[in-house]
Amino acid sequence: MQTITYHLPSESLPLSGNVAVYTRVGVQDVSYQLIGITQKEAFIAFAQQLGWSQEHIIVFPQDAAQHPGYDLTALSRAIEQENFQAILLFDFYQLFANADTTKINAFIRLCQEHQVLVVTLELVYNFNNSYLVKLFRFKCECAPLYPWEFVNRMEIGRRIKRTR
Repeated sequence: MQTITYHLPSESLPLSGNVAVYTRVGVQDVSYQLIGITQKEAFIAFAQQLGWSQEHIIVFPQDAAQHPGYDLTALSRAIEQENFQAILLFDFYQLFANADTTKINAFIRLCQEHQVLVVTLELVYNFNNSYLVKLFRFKCECAPLYPWEFVNRMEIGRRIKRTR
């Protein structure tokens, strides 16, 4: 099995606390499928590479793909109960596929109140930084566009293939 190496900016991570690994089984990245691991396995390895020990990694039990009305309620409850200090996300579409601005702002405020970081493959979002709040909000608002972009790229690829 091939290993994946991740690089993040050096934001101070709460390694002594718990981290929630939030994957969405219904959305698998092609690169993970090609190397024969699941998104869950890749993110557990990612958390360990960042410094979290196995006992501090919590795989979030909700599968948003199987709960079409899922509206962050369980995740919000877990944040309120202070079960973890960071959340690992594959992409914003996982959390905010159908969310409106009110839900996004409520999530940000909840993370601020409980000092929860959101960690993606590109960046660590500390919501005490107003720039990162704006960037996170922007990416969440763009998240519903992701599936359409993916479908459009696939359709363009099919058209090119047909013309050959």
